[in-house]
Amino acid sequence: MRYLILFIVVLSHVSCKQIQSKGKVDETVKQDSLKIDTPEITVKFIEFTPEFIVENEIEKWSDFIVFKDAIQDISKLNPDGIVVFLKGLQKLTFLLLKSPHPEPFNSLPIFSRIKVVQTQINKCHFYASNNQNEKLNEALKLLYKDYNILLKRMISIGDKKEIKLEPEDSELDDS
Repeated sequence: MRYLILFIVVLSHVSCKQIQSKGKVDETVKQDSLKIDTPEITVKFIEFTPEFIVENEIEKWSDFIVFKDAIQDISKLNPDGIVVFLKGLQKLTFLLLKSPHPEPFNSLPIFSRIKVVQTQINKCHFYASNNQNEKLNEALKLLYKDYNILLKRMISIGDKKEIKLEPEDSELDDS
């Protein structure tokens, strides 16, 4: 009986030490995997005028407002949390695509522009997850560019303006 009690005490003591040492290793792995050095990228985002927001009922489009705030918060983000943040942004983009859009923006050009932004978010998440800093920075620049193009497209549709062709493109139509 004494040997059994002694065996249980030794076994529990040894197993407690193994659990503690595994926890320490996991913490260092987690810390190393989240360290990403991203330089500050200064971006000027396009802003909607208050009149445009009211006319097109954007303030009622809650999924877009959350998405817009999240995209614009990336530039202020601590690089250590970018992987988690991009994962959340992927979910927000998915919800935005599934949500009902206000009438002027319930069109294929807007859906396709959101899909392009979604693709850039996926690329950023991949590069951040794999600690590919240079590619991540380039992908972030493209994300900001594509986001601004989405906003420009929304403005052109909301204002019912046609997108003018570049001079080179119009020459092709004449031929």
